[in-house]
Amino acid sequence: MPAHSEQQKKFFGLVRGVQSGKVHPSKVSADVRKVARSISSKDAGDFASSIAELKIKKAVLSVLKELHEPMYLNELETNPVAKTFNQTGEFEEYIKKFQGLPISPKEMEAIHGFKETKPTKIERTQIRYETTDTFNNSITTVIKKLREGSQILFTAFTKFSQTKPEEPEEQPLDPNSPPAPDEPTVEEPETDEIVVTKSASFTDDIKGGAILAEFLKKLDL
Repeated sequence: MPAHSEQQKKFFGLVRGVQSGKVHPSKVSADVRKVARSISSKDAGDFASSIAELKIKKAVLSVLKELHEPMYLNELETNPVAKTFNQTGEFEEYIKKFQGLPISPKEMEAIHGFKETKPTKIERTQIRYETTDTFNNSITTVIKKLREGSQILFTAFTKFSQTKPEEPEEQPLDPNSPPAPDEPTVEEPETDEIVVTKSASFTDDIKGGAILAEFLKKLDL
């Protein structure tokens, strides 16, 4: 089944780039990242080059239907994602800057009702998800309920950790050669690419629970 448009070819080209490590996950949309975890790199390559079998098409369309990918389906009447942008910094220190509000029982129902991925840790003011995909890339997402002015919204902070290739083993030194001088060790501060995703705002717990239920589906969890 060939890709129907240049937009779709580009989409699956990005999927393959994420899978191969040539494109950093933080540089693409959540939909690209989710599809990258859902199909093999061969299937993504087949789509990108317009040579895909019917069974591949069905598998991918099933994923995209769940994501409400705008290339194929109409957007929800109310998009649960209001804004997405990137930041840099040490992940844990960055998220400490934001004081979360307590998660309500109604909102907690939405978290427990999300069957695709279970939280690794639930706290009073934040929810943490940690997963590793089939390409050994780790994803850490922390969700907090924040107040911005008169509005309340959910904010997800996501960090992607890509597996580094193994360094070659050091060759043994010639015993007759003079010892090499010790090089000073300089520790550089850790810098992470952080994707910040903000939900639509709400004013009560019932609407907050409904928005959170849809918001979780849009994230990399």
